[in-house]
Amino acid sequence: MARKWYLILLLIICSFTLLISSESKTQQTTAVNFIGHLQTLAVDKIDKDTGRMKGGFIHYIKAEDGKIYQIEDKKGILGKIKPSSKISLSGIMRKNKIVADSVIQLSTKKSALSADESTPETIGEQKTLVALFNYPDKSSEPFTIQDVQNCVINNANSVDNFIRENSYDKTWLNADFIDWHTLPNNSTYYDNDDYTDLLLNDSITILDPEINFQNYTRLIFVYADSGASYGTVGKRYLSSSGDGDFNASVSWINADYMAANKTKTIAHEFGHNLGFYHANVVHNSNNPYFVTESLADPTAMCGTQYYNYGDFDDTMGSGDYNHFSTIWKTQAQWIDASQIQDVKTSGEYPLDQVEFPSDGIKVLRVPLGKDLNNNEFYYWIEYRKNLGTFDDEDTVQIRTKLAATGANEWGYDTKWSNNK
Repeated sequence: MARKWYLILLLIICSFTLLISSESKTQQTTAVNFIGHLQTLAVDKIDKDTGRMKGGFIHYIKAEDGKIYQIEDKKGILGKIKPSSKISLSGIMRKNKIVADSVIQLSTKKSALSADESTPETIGEQKTLVALFNYPDKSSEPFTIQDVQNCVINNANSVDNFIRENSYDKTWLNADFIDWHTLPNNSTYYDNDDYTDLLLNDSITILDPEINFQNYTRLIFVYADSGASYGTVGKRYLSSSGDGDFNASVSWINADYMAANKTKTIAHEFGHNLGFYHANVVHNSNNPYFVTESLADPTAMCGTQYYNYGDFDDTMGSGDYNHFSTIWKTQAQWIDASQIQDVKTSGEYPLDQVEFPSDGIKVLRVPLGKDLNNNEFYYWIEYRKNLGTFDDEDTVQIRTKLAATGANEWGYDTKWSNNK
């Protein structure tokens, strides 16, 4: 009997040794350095457990050899780098992902300016291609091409009209539409970590014979079932076999998310394409007049809660189909520098409504000091007057945003009505 237990114990020890050996091989790491362009992808999906929106951002580097690697930014060093900038990235390669150790920005992104190198890419005509896709095993067409045309261009609350009103007619969409095409692979083929690139590459390949991608700077691709909606933050460098290299933003739209609000879903992802991040909120249910424990870190708790997507008054949150905040409008250069007033002393200051074009002050900025990276940051104060198509409240709103490029803005869940 003792001999049998000895044999069993020996087998267990050997199996455990083999397991450790096998796992150590899979955990092998290699120091790497790549030069390439930073790509940032916004993720918008519904949490299966809570039913609430759950967002985040994924970083990639497109290396000079054309290969794309996902980056794990545990140190938070990529937040200062503009998407599409050329970078030198050093780190550890682990399971086909780069754990970033250091990054150097070699050049700012060329796509910050349009082709004439004088106009920001967020200004003027946005030549847009909208195309619909399904799969051999999921061939449904949940809406018609006319439905999509209506929500992007034709309706009074279309994405085009939304962008026009937000930008004070400085920016608009010029869109072409492609009806349903079937991708070459079943939906299960795209069910992995790289599925956005797989979807994008197959979509471009299918459209290549009929589309000149050099004619477009914005791609909006709608999929019958894609698991989530995604949007590139700004543009990225792409390629087609027929048209060569081109520079465009991309929105991957999950058709299921469009069922409730087609227009808001597309507008949110298009906001990412314009370079905007998410709109969150800090809330205190017991005290409407409060500040966070740390202004530089809204997630620091002191009787407050920090909610992703919680800013319902900004389309980059998860609430209504409302105007972008003045933080994003200023970043897009829709609000002129002359319409921003820095407030350094107590007093009364005039503040014009934010919805319609005017010559008045649209933003009051109150300096808050230095953030954790020693950059200046501010309260941003704006006035919504319930004008136009896309706002429905008469309130003063307060937000802030860290100076880092890759930072969400967050609002304070406190509002003052105009008659108080």
